[in-house]
Amino acid sequence: MNLPAGLVATFDARLLACLEEIGRECGLRQTAPELCTALREFLKRGGKRLRPWLLLLAYEGYSARRETSVWNAALALELFHVFALIHDDIVDHSPVRRGGPAMHAMLDGPGGAGRELAILAGDVVYSMAVRKFLSCTDDQRRKLSALDELTRTAVRTGSGAFAELRARERPLGSLSGEEILGIYDLKTSLYTFVCPLRVGAILGSAPTPELERLQEYGLHLGRAFQLRDDLDDLAALLEAPPDAGAAGLAELKITLPVWFAWRDAREPERRRLQEICGSRSVDRGLLDDLRTILERTGARGLARREMDLMIESAVRAGEALTIGETSLRALRGCAEDALRPAQAVGA
Repeated sequence: MNLPAGLVATFDARLLACLEEIGRECGLRQTAPELCTALREFLKRGGKRLRPWLLLLAYEGYSARRETSVWNAALALELFHVFALIHDDIVDHSPVRRGGPAMHAMLDGPGGAGRELAILAGDVVYSMAVRKFLSCTDDQRRKLSALDELTRTAVRTGSGAFAELRARERPLGSLSGEEILGIYDLKTSLYTFVCPLRVGAILGSAPTPELERLQEYGLHLGRAFQLRDDLDDLAALLEAPPDAGAAGLAELKITLPVWFAWRDAREPERRRLQEICGSRSVDRGLLDDLRTILERTGARGLARREMDLMIESAVRAGEALTIGETSLRALRGCAEDALRPAQAVGA
């Protein structure tokens, strides 16, 4: 995301200061100095900071007054994201995050307790997020309403991750297109777009009809964003070197491109797709077969057209927003960057 460089630097500095502040208040440095060091290193790697940026844009666009404490809500949202990343890497057995070791790899030691320690680290960061959020405004009504939005999203995002893992255990083709879109909504739309926009708007005293419009806008935008990522990941997988790991194969079945391929595939192709998604290793023959099935069914082209429809829906919903003009322009820029066309794909 093309966030203003000055804002990113300011935000990153405040995020590290937030870690130190809560650490002092709660005695974290005394009880778990290793955890403080690990969290600081993790946070210093940076990130897109999309969610706090959207929150601040929405707040600026609807608020008649400016409370500097709203930055605490943005910091809390990023801490919540860090918590999610730590736990996601454990679930996905991913050893790397943001160019460095994942938290469970950082905390691993002779006893092999890295995963358990990382789970606890994630729990601590989640609690930090809630604590920081409580100082985002003196207006109790707006604070509670915004906190309700955040925690509701946390529950739904967690349930979406649960549903996604269960879906990986199901036979390929047993998922409907609507079920896949539902997972898109829970793991991306609500978490990355709807929640930050609505939390910022609530803190900015936006009227209820506007919150509903932001909901529609964020849902369409998030679906397109996730589908673009799926197309990019699929393109990268097809170019993977022989004998690469198969980490991405299990997730294929929960994507619209592969769902389109399954829907329009012949029976032998369906059997081969099932084998591919269940494979524990990647070789050139597997990738060539996958590419052949995708090309014959036109699955990637169908997914691209579906993404275009999602973008059109997001644009229409965005045109109905009454957010301030400066925020609206910045929001459009964010959306355009988020929806930058995926890699060129075949029919």
